[in-house]
Amino acid sequence: MLAFIDESYRSDNTDNPKTTFGCIMICKDRYRQLDKGLYDLKKHFLKIQHSFDLELKGRLLLNERKVCLPTNREFVRQILSLLKEAQVTVCAVIQDGVQSMQSKYQDLDYLPNLYRQILRRIDLYVAAKHPESLTSLVFDAIDNSTNQKIGRQIYNYFYLHRWGQGSSNLLFHPFFADSTISAGLELADILAYCVNERYIGRREHIEEFFLNFRDLAYNHEEEPGKTVWGIEQIQPDPPR
Repeated sequence: MLAFIDESYRSDNTDNPKTTFGCIMICKDRYRQLDKGLYDLKKHFLKIQHSFDLELKGRLLLNERKVCLPTNREFVRQILSLLKEAQVTVCAVIQDGVQSMQSKYQDLDYLPNLYRQILRRIDLYVAAKHPESLTSLVFDAIDNSTNQKIGRQIYNYFYLHRWGQGSSNLLFHPFFADSTISAGLELADILAYCVNERYIGRREHIEEFFLNFRDLAYNHEEEPGKTVWGIEQIQPDPPR
């Protein structure tokens, strides 16, 4: 399995700022289908020669001006159809405030809750649906120092946190990739942006896409009456 993780957030100077981590999960033998399918869609709708000529971003497709354009809306519908055809599963976690990978998290000595919660949902899905699989975690590369910090936090999570200690389906070492050449990360960005904007309060024009993403999510019933939702707003980390 492959799990591609990216973030979206609104800055603190906007109303109701939130941060979302989104994840695209796909079997390795279906990834080429996803990659080729996205390239074909980009070539058709964006008239590009190479997939890396233009990196897809949620804020470019789904911002309040672009999401109203019929061509953009059809493009996103086709992307969602591709995700379904490739049997992609998604998850996302949302938290109040700005919790960017690039800033606040760099100086922490523990893995923040947004990371823990997204990793937990990936692990629950893989253990339930693909128990024989070992999953690679792929993050959007930032810079070497930040990547190292995140990698160490994740490594410690698997040895020091009870959820990590109980995991048997995730590789302990994350990978960091360039999103300009990674269809998985481009799609994770679109997912994260769509979910984040919806939880901020946008409904018009974006609700259709959010509901389609939600249909692709896996919800894990731990026990009767207690469900870990695939897309869910979570509590922030307590003060330390």
